[in-house]
Amino acid sequence: MLKILAQSNETANVGNDIYMANIVRCLHGVLPPEASVITKPLIRSFALSRALNKLGAFAFNASKIVDISRPLALDFDLVVISGPRVSNTGEGAETFIKFMKYLKERNTPYALLSCGSYNYGLEERDFWCKVFEKYPPLIFSTRDDYTYDTYGQFAKYSLKSVCTSLFSSINFPITKKVSLVGCWDDNENFTYDQISKWIDAEGFGGNYRYRAIVDPFALGNVIKLKVAKSPIPCLISLSYMDYLDYYSQTSMMFSSRVHCCAPVLSYGGEAVLLNKTGRKRLFDAIGVESRPLPSNKQLNIFSLNPENIRQRYDEFTNFLKNSLSDYFSSFH
Repeated sequence: MLKILAQSNETANVGNDIYMANIVRCLHGVLPPEASVITKPLIRSFALSRALNKLGAFAFNASKIVDISRPLALDFDLVVISGPRVSNTGEGAETFIKFMKYLKERNTPYALLSCGSYNYGLEERDFWCKVFEKYPPLIFSTRDDYTYDTYGQFAKYSLKSVCTSLFSSINFPITKKVSLVGCWDDNENFTYDQISKWIDAEGFGGNYRYRAIVDPFALGNVIKLKVAKSPIPCLISLSYMDYLDYYSQTSMMFSSRVHCCAPVLSYGGEAVLLNKTGRKRLFDAIGVESRPLPSNKQLNIFSLNPENIRQRYDEFTNFLKNSLSDYFSSFH
């Protein structure tokens, strides 16, 4: 029986959980019934548990924590790391490479799905080219063209794809009930009053406004401060389904995070990205349409043709099926 371990890159926010959940759904769709997919977070610390306990509203299961410096309890035929961010800085990069080394020592192939670069710089590129040359992935798909063009050569099977959070409307179809507008998370460059004026100028003033905080793993006292200062209701949850339900009902998203905007676009809403980031490339990869925000010409309103989503979804799932079928003889 084929056994696959699916792990997220780092469970730092709900965005990671959303593209991991989409990858797992896609895997289940192409694997034979007798195959199993086990999911666990790759990086989680007990500090997160303590931080959440400060809120007094969350229960955290410490048994779900995986210390990847220790041998895994089970042997897997393939390890899938969902949504990895290839950065050459920070503790995450060091932990990531240790895990690659561990898998190579055990002759366990691994897949990087919905992979993206971080700062898109030369140092980052040179660093990870050396890493992938030493520890090449079996299967590699990306969420932007640059990452594929730079690292796709190192994998046996590679695909220039898009961020799997854009598949949310297919993997998690939700019927819209209301229309939420003016939804965003934190951005130091824009105040609530500024965004509120833009919303009113676009004709959405009468609609209900909601704010999502997508870092439920942040320090408890920080979350409390954010909620206390918010002039509108806040959504905080450890369940990605709560956010998907929220995103599916959002007709306009104002956010500094691409992974707040992407699911909204998937469900047919529009989004305004509030900061300039290289990760915007994931929008370019799927061919979003854009027009200036009338109340602030420096910002753009993004929208997405649902046919683009279905086409890239079919491409991604066919790639998974063909790659796995070719590599694992038991598929035939």
